[in-house]
Amino acid sequence: GADADSNALDRAEKSLFIRTLKMDLNDDWKELNGEKFDVIVMGEIVEHLYFPEKTLKKVKNHLNENGVFLGSVPNAFSLINRLRYLIGKKKNTPLEDPTHINHFSYCELDCLLCNEFQDVEILGLGRLGHLAKLLPSLFAFDLFFKASYKKRKNVVLND
Repeated sequence: GADADSNALDRAEKSLFIRTLKMDLNDDWKELNGEKFDVIVMGEIVEHLYFPEKTLKKVKNHLNENGVFLGSVPNAFSLINRLRYLIGKKKNTPLEDPTHINHFSYCELDCLLCNEFQDVEILGLGRLGHLAKLLPSLFAFDLFFKASYKKRKNVVLND
C-alpha cells in the first residue's frame, strides 16, 4: 500500500499485514524502482490527484502486461447531485470535500481511462441498486472501474 500519510500506513501494516510505502502519487514514483504489479487499486483516490491523466500513465507503466487497474470515484454528476447543485447545495455531494480536486462524470471517467487502457469497464454502485447498474451516469453514487492493457477473456466485472 502506498500513501502520503504515515499514520494510515502504520495502521495498514498492522491490520492488513501488508508492505507499505510512503509516497506522493502526484510525484514521480521513483520509490517503486520500476517495480511492476499484477494489480493496482486506487479506491476513492483519483479525484484527489492534481493531474490524474499523468498518474494513470504511471499506473500503466507499473502494471505487468496482463495487469489490472481497479478503483472507484464518487459520481459527482449523478441526478441527485445535479439537483443539489441546481439549488446551490454542496452538502452530501463530492463538492463538499475540499480535498476533491477533480469531479468526474461517468463519461469523463471513461475518457480518462480509455486514454491509457484498451479494456475499460465501469460499474455504477449505490443505494438504487439496479438503476445504478443500468444507468450509472444518473443513478450511481460511486463509479467502480476495471482497466487493463488488452481485452481480457472470462473476466466479468458485474458478477
